[in-house]
Amino acid sequence: MNTVSDPYPRSSRTPSLDVLKYLLMAEPKSITDLDSLGPKSQEMLARAGVTSIAQLRKLGAVPAYALAKKANGNVSLNLLWALESALSGESWQEVARLHRTSLLLALEEHEKNVQACD
Repeated sequence: MNTVSDPYPRSSRTPSLDVLKYLLMAEPKSITDLDSLGPKSQEMLARAGVTSIAQLRKLGAVPAYALAKKANGNVSLNLLWALESALSGESWQEVARLHRTSLLLALEEHEKNVQACD
């Protein structure tokens, strides 16, 4: 009987305990752990009531930006790029370059929906 041996035995496909520990440690635990959000951005989010990564993920970049804008007044679009960066893992520069139009359209739509509810 000819059997083909697996070139990648099961044990080599299972992450080691060290790798699993690294992945758990690498996962941000707090908004303060997010590289794309500096102290001022974190303060703006806190004033808007967004204080955890779970809240940010649940809301999404556009609604979180809209809340920050409402709570803080004049907020730069750089915060929107930074929020999307924090959620996607892309650099804020890439977000601004590649997703600018779609994020601005989503923000416009979000603001229309909020006004309709008011």
